[in-house]
Amino acid sequence: MDSYLPPPSCSGGWRDWAKLPVDLLLMIFMKLGAFEVLFPAQWVCRDWKMATHERTLWRSIEMQVHNHVFKLVKMEKIAKRAIDRSAGQLEAFFGEYCGNDKLLRYIADRTTSLKKLRLISCYNVSEEGLIEMVNRFPLLEELEITSSSMVDEVIESIGQACSQLKSFAFNTPWCKFCIDPEYSDRVLNVEAFAVANTMHELHHLHLIGNQMTNVGLLAILNSCIHLKSLDIRSCFNVKLDDNLRAKLSRIREVRLPDESTNDYPSLTITKVDVWKVKIEYDSDPGEFDYDSNSDSDVPGGQFSSNPDLPVDDLVPSSSENNM
Repeated sequence: MDSYLPPPSCSGGWRDWAKLPVDLLLMIFMKLGAFEVLFPAQWVCRDWKMATHERTLWRSIEMQVHNHVFKLVKMEKIAKRAIDRSAGQLEAFFGEYCGNDKLLRYIADRTTSLKKLRLISCYNVSEEGLIEMVNRFPLLEELEITSSSMVDEVIESIGQACSQLKSFAFNTPWCKFCIDPEYSDRVLNVEAFAVANTMHELHHLHLIGNQMTNVGLLAILNSCIHLKSLDIRSCFNVKLDDNLRAKLSRIREVRLPDESTNDYPSLTITKVDVWKVKIEYDSDPGEFDYDSNSDSDVPGGQFSSNPDLPVDDLVPSSSENNM
């Protein structure tokens, strides 16, 4: 077998990755998430570690789940480490399976310039915690809440606190496909009405998997007259008629109920007949039991033994893992 030789650089010599210009390093690091920068990247060499302390690198922080280490590291502590490095310049935070009320408060206490907040499957963030957060950032421009347990009252509170919100996403991984005749339009459209009543300056709106009907969609279209994009994929209670199609034609980009959500991996859309589920639950509630004591947002899975992680205080102790 031929021995492996790395390809030569353009000059015919070896490339010294440690001597890359700082500007180029920062461009590379900005394409990584906070976890990748704080763990592998900063430990390559001294120059790389120094580059990871540049404040501009941490104006936008992404904390995305890594299944192979999720149980092995303290994701909130990693997020706090990244927030500290922003030195008050944090403008955007994206958390997936990472976040709670304390972390939101930590962000709010350390920056006054937050413009974008995305929370994906952050089930440990409460309605009260999010409302407290948005009240401290009335100039917030973009907010996404996907796959959460939050209720419609949160939307109205967000709209009242952030009157200049330009982009809002409130996506659910299912649609309450209701056939119960007792369900009124007001019940089905409570979230749509909250948007229509409080978010008049929106340019972009995503309500994937929402239970609204034509009535709720019409309220949004009549109130949010600045919309440039609208995503109502998997809103199965919406039945497009000529009137709705005419109003939708004024919006530059529209994703319709029957379009695929495959480009949104954090959502799994299923049509749910809530009336049938209610009957089945009443007859056999045990079928829907779950472990309420679990502290993990991520569905189960097997994890290997702890790797040799370089930041000891970010790794849970054995007692924490056994809690």
